[in-house]
Amino acid sequence: KNQINLAVDLTKSEDVNISITDISGRVVGVILENQYLSSGNRNIQYNLGNLNSGIYFVNTIVGSEISVHKFIKH
Repeated sequence: KNQINLAVDLTKSEDVNISITDISGRVVGVILENQYLSSGNRNIQYNLGNLNSGIYFVNTIVGSEISVHKFIKH
């Protein structure tokens, strides 16, 4: 697929940053940048059509919490 689906569950309104980095840590896509979102569930879709096959990471910063998830684009 050329798309990823992200589920973000916010317990309170927060600033959200979501980016994609390649295996070397270079940012190859910005999904959200300093976006203030109200509390609730969000489903975010992002088109991966501009990325080559490989291993990537979705980096999510919500308030002061950071999470990283790996995915492989075929």
